[in-house]
Amino acid sequence: MIQIYDDFLSDKAFLHIQSILFNPKFSWLWCDNIVHPPQCDELDDYQFYRVLYEEGNVNPQVLEDLMPIFNHPKINCGRVIRVKANCNPRSDRIVRNGFHIDTTVKCTTAIFYVNSNDGYTEFEDGTRVESIANRFVTFPSHLLHSGTTCTNQKRRVIINFNYYDYDETKETTKGSQ
Repeated sequence: MIQIYDDFLSDKAFLHIQSILFNPKFSWLWCDNIVHPPQCDELDDYQFYRVLYEEGNVNPQVLEDLMPIFNHPKINCGRVIRVKANCNPRSDRIVRNGFHIDTTVKCTTAIFYVNSNDGYTEFEDGTRVESIANRFVTFPSHLLHSGTTCTNQKRRVIINFNYYDYDETKETTKGSQ
């Protein structure tokens, strides 16, 4: 159910995406609560984020920048629902943000790790996926998971995807006919 792809993008494509999110001019937004209800100390319950894509709200430049991910043959991406970047600043200890799902829609959830650090994604069954730059992880949207902070870098940055793969796209199209 959980698929891990290391060295997912070419160096050129990966470095391009990383340079966008690590650019000092990239605008992050404040999120005062990561999951509801909060599952960690109130003072640790925050992150920075930026919605990069949502159905009905398309930025052509973002689509172009993320095309190497959308078009990657290993992920079978049919229709994108939402793409959101998350930035968790360094903390003095690893803080788990709390188990959640990103959407109630039956689809695929994926995480693209923008930098390597000692943070991780943990699943409710105890599985941990380490934050390794250029790693892409996919899993069914119903799996509870939690991100963390990191202690050995200034920030932990990931891009979260929710999408229908081609087979799921066919199913949703059939259901609406």
